[in-house]
Amino acid sequence: MRAGISRVAAVVSVLLLFRAGCRHAVNVGPPVEPEQAVAEASERLGRLESFAFRFSWHTDRPFELGADFSGVRDSTDREFWRGTWYRGSSRSSFIVVGDGEVQYELLDGGWSREPRGIESRVLDHIEQVLRTPEFRFHSETGRTYRYEFDPKLPVLDPSGQKRIRGELELCRQTGLLLRASCREENGPVRWELRLSGFNRAGRVTVPFVPVQELAVAPVGRAGRRELGHAVRTVAARLDVLERRHRFFRASPFDRDRRWGQLVLQLEREEPSPVIERLLGPGHVELWTAEGIGPTVPAPEGVVEIGGDASRLARPTRLLGGNGDFAVSTELEFLSRPTLVVAGREGAALPEGELVLLVVDGRTLDAARVREGRLEFVALGGREQVKALVAVASLPASAGLRVLSARSLKARLR
Repeated sequence: MRAGISRVAAVVSVLLLFRAGCRHAVNVGPPVEPEQAVAEASERLGRLESFAFRFSWHTDRPFELGADFSGVRDSTDREFWRGTWYRGSSRSSFIVVGDGEVQYELLDGGWSREPRGIESRVLDHIEQVLRTPEFRFHSETGRTYRYEFDPKLPVLDPSGQKRIRGELELCRQTGLLLRASCREENGPVRWELRLSGFNRAGRVTVPFVPVQELAVAPVGRAGRRELGHAVRTVAARLDVLERRHRFFRASPFDRDRRWGQLVLQLEREEPSPVIERLLGPGHVELWTAEGIGPTVPAPEGVVEIGGDASRLARPTRLLGGNGDFAVSTELEFLSRPTLVVAGREGAALPEGELVLLVVDGRTLDAARVREGRLEFVALGGREQVKALVAVASLPASAGLRVLSARSLKARLR
């Protein structure tokens, strides 16, 4: 019973999300010529902010099979589909959200993530019809152009022996597809798609399906204010990286629960070095320095660069920290991931100087200022460098630490 209630609640929330958005209507210009309207129909749909659709088909070969769906597509390549599949007397409901290369299907146990298929790509279904070699202009009625065509849809007639007639309707003013219909002459086979709500169907929001769960707590002693700031900072860093996430309080029934303990769920599994960087305090500093050759023992005030005892330097002057400089990445193919730091107006970098990159008290790398910028290359892989950009772009905090971690992939189908 609980699973059924959760399923209904999830559907209602998704429906509300895509109905709540309101987009501008399509601009209406001079009438589009009939030949031009057909040639550009698919391209025009791809440029829309959103549209709604109703899609159904039925065939009796090799057995009775069909579907009835309705949904919404928006300009971010997201689609919401809801409807029913049927095969003979068997019927099953279908609720799917497509997003880029993945799709989410609502099952009894919640949302399941999997590679996206044609079942959640309405433009692919439309292309199957618009691939027809020839559309014959039939008539013009009011604001509608009507065409006839001979459809080639194997799903309706695998053997190609049925006489199926196709009709296409386009808006005369906008050139947008209104209806495509394929029907068997004197038979039950049919395929129909209707479009509406152009630029006002709303937006589709993707469900959150976590694959990694972390138990986290403050670094050292932290009050409520410091804890709240640390959580907001980590959330902001994840937003910079476009990592969908969710924080919530740990269960009060957990006997090992500590004060301030929280649960962080992530929609993609991150390696430990990236997690540590994103959750840490994130105090970033740039120091000018004097390079020093290897000496034993190292002189007082000298630091190791990247933990390498053969690379030593003495910090001399603090240039700035979080948010004081423009920070970006260079992630070119076959080159080392690079953290690029550039000066801003009123905060130029000293040309030719050796500069240390220090994060949370550790000297990670050193580089010389060339043409007003620094390039740090000894910072790890691509994801670590991208995480460091997010950290350096935002204020530091008290930080969080990981108490435990677990993968949730086993929950996914």
